[in-house]
Amino acid sequence: MKVGKINAVPLITFHNVEQNTNRHYYTNAILFDQLMKYLHDNGFKVITYKQLGYDAQTNTLYLKDLF
Repeated sequence: MKVGKINAVPLITFHNVEQNTNRHYYTNAILFDQLMKYLHDNGFKVITYKQLGYDAQTNTLYLKDLF
């Protein structure tokens, strides 16, 4: 792990991951698996929104106790 300032955090939201669906706000489980594999294989660190914090005084995002 490199210590330093993080300049960008891509945010991706998934709702209701299911095996087969064509409904709005649902993500197909096969597509979800493919996207997670891509992120893993390309060195992305996947976190939840719960691990992302916001500092209102500095107007910045920060990562909460990840390690």
